Amino acid sequence: MSGVVPAGLREAIEAYDAGLAAASPAELAGAGDAGYCLRRAALETAIAQRMAARAAVSIHCGLLAGATLAQIADATGMSSMEVTACWRAWADGQRHLGQQCPGLGITEREYQRAAAVVAAGAAVSSLRGSGRAGGRTQIGSPHP
Repeated sequence: MSGVVPAGLREAIEAYDAGLAAASPAELAGAGDAGYCLRRAALETAIAQRMAARAAVSIHCGLLAGATLAQIADATGMSSMEVTACWRAWADGQRHLGQQCPGLGITEREYQRAAAVVAAGAAVSSLRGSGRAGGRTQIGSPHP
């Protein structure tokens, strides 16, 4: 087993797919050796982390494109608070990057536009209640 996970998302997905294609029936059924399981876990974690970062960018783009906080929460299966935390963690870093390196990250104006949508959505959520007391719905769960 190699201890190196590909740096790029596409490469990680391709490595994961190749591992599945080459896997034995026993490995696919969960009876793989430690190396096989560790490689899968490493690739799955890398893919999940990269996709989470991309989701934050998509949330930001959605806010700027006119989506409400509630619409994004519904689309992602996250609560409004989770969407806000995800966006803010990403946007604060991008804002700082833009301040330190003009032309990179996001501008103050872009940040403020998205922040205004988030604030408006948070105000509406607090008036109505969150609408999602439990946060994410688990796949296969009988409860929304």
